[in-house]
Amino acid sequence: MFTGPLAGTTAGPAVRVRPAPGSELIWAAWRAADRLLHAELDRAAPPSAVPAGHPDFVLVRAVPAGVLAADDAELIAATRLGQMSLHAAADLPAISLTGRFTTGGCEPSAR
Repeated sequence: MFTGPLAGTTAGPAVRVRPAPGSELIWAAWRAADRLLHAELDRAAPPSAVPAGHPDFVLVRAVPAGVLAADDAELIAATRLGQMSLHAAADLPAISLTGRFTTGGCEPSAR
């Protein structure tokens, strides 16, 4: 029954308003799809201990693909995945921060 601020101001009896049948069908479909999605996710295989996109594996695949040089992959693994700072890496032989990193971001590293 309508109980808003204008209740009692109409001449006729109160009218019960139901949602449109189309919206009921849409919500029923949404709830069914949600149940199906959760059932499929519950049935999915558990993730492996080390996913295929793990950063170590990405670096290992990037070297033979020619995306990275082996020494660049080692530097990335040590500084980004390991605990070594860039300044500590710069103290290693044959590595210099000024020769490796450029401001443009896309230039090949200087060796």
